[in-house]
Amino acid sequence: MRIYIAHPTSIDYKKEIYEPLRNDDFFLEHELVLPHEESVDIHNSREDYKSYDVVIAECSEPSIGVGIELGWFYDDKKTDILFRKIWSKPK
Repeated sequence: MRIYIAHPTSIDYKKEIYEPLRNDDFFLEHELVLPHEESVDIHNSREDYKSYDVVIAECSEPSIGVGIELGWFYDDKKTDILFRKIWSKPK
C-alpha cells in the first residue's frame, strides 16, 4: 500500500511526524511517502496523487497545500485519515 502523508510546513514535521512513522512497524511494511523528506519536493504532480492508496493528513494548523491535496484525494475517491493535536482548535 502507498501511503501519502500530508502536513503543513509550519510545524516541525521531521521530528513530530517523519521520525515516529519511520520507526513504526506498520509503516515499515508499506510504502510511506513523506513529501518533504527530500531536499526537492518531487511529489507535486496531480498524476502522482492518483498512485497513492491512502492519505494521512495532519490538520492542526491551516494549510492551503494540505487542503488542495485532500481535495485531490476526495476527487479520486481515496481513503483519507485526518488527525490533529489534541489541544489545537479546528479552524
